[in-house]
Amino acid sequence: MFAYSAVWGIGGCLDKSSWDGWDQCVREQFDGIANYPGGSGHVFDFYLSVDGQRISFAPWALCVPSFKFQPAQPVYDIMVPTIDTTRYGSLLEACLSVGQAVLLVGGTGVGKSALIKAGIKALNGRQYSGKLERTMVNCSACTSSDAAQGLLEGSLVRRGTSLAPPAEHKLILFVDDINLPEKQQYGAQPPLEMLRLLLDKHGVYERKSSTWRPVLDTTVVAACGPSGGGRQHTSSRLTRHFLTLAVPPASEVAMKGICSAILGGFLGTYFTPDICSCLLRPLADSCVEAFLAASATLLPTPSCSHYTFNFRDVMKVLQGILSIRPAQCGGNAPATLTQLWLHEVQRVFGDRLTTDEDRVWLKQLQQQLLVTKFGWEMQSTAATHADLDVNFGQVANAATSRTLETTISLLQCSQYKGPRSSDMQATHALFEGDEQVLFGNFLNRDPSVGFKDCVYEPLPSILKLSKRLEALLEEYNLSRGRLGDVSTLGGKGSSSGAASRSGARSQPGGSGHKMQLVFFQDAVLHIVRLARVLQQPRGNALLVGVGGSGKQSLARFAAFVAGCELVTVNLRRGYGPPAFREDIKQLYKIAGGEGRSVMLLLSDHHIIHEAMLADINGLLNTGEITGLFSHEEQSILLDQAR
Repeated sequence: MFAYSAVWGIGGCLDKSSWDGWDQCVREQFDGIANYPGGSGHVFDFYLSVDGQRISFAPWALCVPSFKFQPAQPVYDIMVPTIDTTRYGSLLEACLSVGQAVLLVGGTGVGKSALIKAGIKALNGRQYSGKLERTMVNCSACTSSDAAQGLLEGSLVRRGTSLAPPAEHKLILFVDDINLPEKQQYGAQPPLEMLRLLLDKHGVYERKSSTWRPVLDTTVVAACGPSGGGRQHTSSRLTRHFLTLAVPPASEVAMKGICSAILGGFLGTYFTPDICSCLLRPLADSCVEAFLAASATLLPTPSCSHYTFNFRDVMKVLQGILSIRPAQCGGNAPATLTQLWLHEVQRVFGDRLTTDEDRVWLKQLQQQLLVTKFGWEMQSTAATHADLDVNFGQVANAATSRTLETTISLLQCSQYKGPRSSDMQATHALFEGDEQVLFGNFLNRDPSVGFKDCVYEPLPSILKLSKRLEALLEEYNLSRGRLGDVSTLGGKGSSSGAASRSGARSQPGGSGHKMQLVFFQDAVLHIVRLARVLQQPRGNALLVGVGGSGKQSLARFAAFVAGCELVTVNLRRGYGPPAFREDIKQLYKIAGGEGRSVMLLLSDHHIIHEAMLADINGLLNTGEITGLFSHEEQSILLDQAR
């Protein structure tokens, strides 16, 4: 028992690179007293198994529960059990059940917040029978101690002179990104000082009367990333109260297991067993290997600071794949699903690339995966064309100076029929040209019946798409003042898009002026990409480009195509963070209270204070802004949403 406690109590804060040294130290110190099983596993790979009077170490792998795919569950809520989620979830539940504060440390996308939410949910159902409540504080650089304390007190009731959850209930205060609050001149972080007071003295002072209020039946759990990149070094006077656990990034095996579980459930639910058995492994492995190759090769630089990838990007690829149904795959479902994988990788990874060299690299990576994972055979159409020289770390110089005209054919698979010769298409046509692979769910939309039932399907050629978009543009200009028109938060009037020098232009003004767009290929592709993002749950996009390139015009029209109402803010004299928050409140009431799909359009000139960026960051990360609504306002909105 002591050896197990020492392993996690002392070594739980170590990152994975230190596991080997800690494993050797523990085995030497406890040799003959508490013998961990030998083999390739570390001491972190075993838990304490109690079977009657017999206590032994057993591998965590034996405790991993099975995963059941639920078609109605959003992708961002899916959590596939792994060895890491099992061991850290078990430790988290054990600590929270006795009121021990826990701090999870790890990089972006490793699942810290998901682990904590899942652990609280499991503990609530297993031990507290629904009497465990959770209050979340999403920290940013501008989070104040007043806002954090207000969220805490809003979840508590007066019990004599103390503050406590409702009778027979327990409260978990979850503080996310605990090391983000900015330090003051002399190093203090006010919201963290309030938390330290809560952990030190188990109480807080009332803001108005300065009366001391003990806080009962409340446990703090927190998550943060490593220091650096805007994250502050947190004082040890605060962290000493926590059991600190370093959550490592998922291994390649674990990531492939997660993708296989999700895709296996999806393909098994909607497609035939032969398609599932033949495509499951290629799809799962290709998603992970594309992510690993991009993470290792496309590194962030000053000119490409947004080249940051994490496992959330893999889940976004899966989100796109899970959007299709057999009826939209035509007569050759395997070929359509493979093309869908190509499309989603291009959308998630390719759309953020800024140079032709990087884009060529990604296309060649996908071609390599088609050969190695899907069994596609590439044959050059002319003897003068060199064979593809593809590797994960470099771009073949020959490939950037030649047109790659290769014919791709799917090799025969024993479980299903490969595509006919008429289904074969040139490699360059998969990514470029009039017949490139595109998917969307706006092609057959009917505004009279809504947009929720639109299906995700292959889109026709660029020429046919441009004609369809011209019809939608005419419909957009006729419907100004209804769907697609610009609503201004915090004021009256409408705003116009920037003039475009590249052909995508809109005339200024309100309902009396028509938007004029020229649907050349790049404009069509941008609209398809934006409409796809806007129709996805939690969809958001950052449009990067020079002024006058048509970003706002295309975004306005894409909002109409996606069935979203377009809103923006009204800059006025004295406008600042408080007024911006009031505008965001209106946005929440429109989207959450009234259930209307809304696109918030913000340009760089709208961001006039750094605190507004912190609020936008919270909006994108969790959908919540700390201290935005009072407890009474939250209750009203929840009743309205129900």
